[in-house]
Amino acid sequence: MEKFSRMVYVARRFSYQKLYDTLEPVFHEHGWREAERRGSENILVISLDQAGDNVIMSAFVRELRRNFPKARIAMLVRSYLADLWRLCPYINELLVFEPGLEENALDFLQRATALCREKLWPLHFDRCYMPKWGDEKGEFRTLAYLSGAGKRIGYSNRNYEVYVPGLQNDSGGEELLTEHLVSPPELLHEVERMLYMLQYEGFKCPETRTECWLGTGDIISAREMLAPFLSAGREQKLLALGIGAGDRGRCYPVAQYLDALRELRKDDWQAVVVGGPGEHEEGAWLASQSAGRIIDLTGKTSLRELAAVISLCDLYLGNDTGAMHMAAALEVPIVAVFREALSCDGLYEGRIRGLASEYARFRPWQAENICLRPQEPLGECAQEVCYGFCKHGEKPHCITQVKSEEVAAAVRELWQKRGGKTVR
Repeated sequence: MEKFSRMVYVARRFSYQKLYDTLEPVFHEHGWREAERRGSENILVISLDQAGDNVIMSAFVRELRRNFPKARIAMLVRSYLADLWRLCPYINELLVFEPGLEENALDFLQRATALCREKLWPLHFDRCYMPKWGDEKGEFRTLAYLSGAGKRIGYSNRNYEVYVPGLQNDSGGEELLTEHLVSPPELLHEVERMLYMLQYEGFKCPETRTECWLGTGDIISAREMLAPFLSAGREQKLLALGIGAGDRGRCYPVAQYLDALRELRKDDWQAVVVGGPGEHEEGAWLASQSAGRIIDLTGKTSLRELAAVISLCDLYLGNDTGAMHMAAALEVPIVAVFREALSCDGLYEGRIRGLASEYARFRPWQAENICLRPQEPLGECAQEVCYGFCKHGEKPHCITQVKSEEVAAAVRELWQKRGGKTVR
């Protein structure tokens, strides 16, 4: 690693091929490329994406354990997501790493090498999986290679060509993988794509449900936070309201959510606003407009406490975000608002959906749901194809066309479908 770092410093350029050429002889010399070294395997799963992607990945990890019952499985995640995985019954080791913080390749190499020396190399991995499809960054593949795993399995840059001939994903580091998968075009949801990585190797995946693992303490904390609505004689219909998202373009305006909640007051609904610290200002504003009918918990819960709060609610209402995927894993009925217009489903005979469609790839999985979407793209968004079919990632745009009365009507419809009974 010191030799390669000097090469990077002198050349002022990071080369994945030179990384491979420099380290591969060393891995061979130390026996890291020997096949079938032991009866059970050590497996690393890299999941350095955000909360929603990690909830979705729960199905992959469960089926991985099913097919490798004796393996030692380690998860590598961002530090803030460790709470989400800590109670997972399918893993043996939980490791953390922060991607994208380094200013240059040498800083990244220094941090990655420290992680490998202290945590990864002592575990001597046989396999490494990167189940996330799409824009895998080169640094993730670099980590997979530096882990020393003999088999390094990820998705190929050629996956985009399945939908748009000639279109390349320019993520670097593909030469560091031993298996480059191209998923079938009919697998649209990310849960299915992740499981395909195991199916490709001939493994069976009989269950596709996602999971969220909670402890008794999480439920107790959630009940304490919801005490104003759960106290004796005051049990109400509870709606978990998820107002955040990975970018602002996926956020339905909170003023329109408030209009929907005011309509739902006629049916005696109470709302619990959930989200991270970044949503606290809007959550506090919603609570201030409610005369005690809205509790703001944005930024006040751990990830597992957030999931526990959602589990105690009768419905989830909100954006396409990690909280929505938690609700799906907990089988809480969902009303979700997407920015992607209905008219976009037929573009290029529907082939583009597997690549650009947020709805097709990340819609609520397994839980009963109603998804609301605008009829047409708004303004200039109708002129070109882009991810999510809305050009505005910095502010709500196409999503604003969904009417608040449609939101309230969807909540009522889903409530009637489940028989009008509370879950508590």
